[in-house]
Amino acid sequence: MINPRNEITLNELLSIIQQRWKIIFLAPVVISFMVFAITLAIKPQWRGGVFIQIGQTGPESSIETMGLTIVRINNPSFKDSILDASEAAILAKVQNLDNNIINLQVTSTDKNAVKSIAMKAFEKIQLHHASVAEATLAINKNELVKTDEELAELANEIQKYTRGVKTLNTETILKDLLANKSKLTDKRNVLVAGFSPKYSFSTRTVGEAYLLEESVFPRTKLAVVMAAILSLGATMIVVIFNYLVTRNKNA
Repeated sequence: MINPRNEITLNELLSIIQQRWKIIFLAPVVISFMVFAITLAIKPQWRGGVFIQIGQTGPESSIETMGLTIVRINNPSFKDSILDASEAAILAKVQNLDNNIINLQVTSTDKNAVKSIAMKAFEKIQLHHASVAEATLAINKNELVKTDEELAELANEIQKYTRGVKTLNTETILKDLLANKSKLTDKRNVLVAGFSPKYSFSTRTVGEAYLLEESVFPRTKLAVVMAAILSLGATMIVVIFNYLVTRNKNA
């Protein structure tokens, strides 16, 4: 149950505001100005980055998984090899887009360095992926040669059983040979598709490196507005509490 001695009417509240309006509104102004001055003294942090699409070595065959690439980017040794300024930081974030796209973000107090750091990070990832893709494509090329040889041997076998006298046994063998040919043909089609530009491409950027227009820290406008709102509320509480204490003493 609320103590009647702690209640305040609307008329009393308006009267308090009318009598103490200078304190009520001056305090938030002063505090907001102080917060504004503090934020100006803090060196701003800028954020930018680049969208990276992980390359492929065939249909639905990424050069490296997105998760492994993110772990690689966040590795301290990777950061050390990229960053020139100790205050900069690379953050890899998985962007909710299709086609294995990563949003590689850079935060730095050097506004002019953000884009260049992002591109250096991308180039290092691209170089690593290129070496991985080269090895994978070499294996696929050898596998394609082997598959062509197997298909040639099967073609000779099929021709031999097709031209000969057909028996129940030869028909069964021919059926198995044709099934194997179908599997090898499908395998060859996948391998060949892996060498086409549609399904095989190097890791690349999606658009150019970007830089956010406003600094990410400190958020001067937000800080000043929040300081004004909170200090106004705190000042009102103090003034009303002081009024209630004084009123109760005089009661």
